[in-house]
Amino acid sequence: MRQALRGEIDREKDRLDLVARSLAFACSLRERAGPNAMPVGQAVRDELYGNP
Repeated sequence: MRQALRGEIDREKDRLDLVARSLAFACSLRERAGPNAMPVGQAVRDELYGNP
C-alpha cells in the first residue's frame, strides 16, 4: 500500500514539474517575441508541417 501511494505521489510530482517547465517555455517564447509580436499565419504553419 505504501509503495502504491509513493508511486502515485511521484507521478503527480512529475506531472506538476512538466506543467511548470511548459509554462516557463511559453513565457520564454513570449519574451523572445517581444512587445510587438504578431500571430503566425497559415502559410507559416503549412510550411512548418509540410503541407503544400
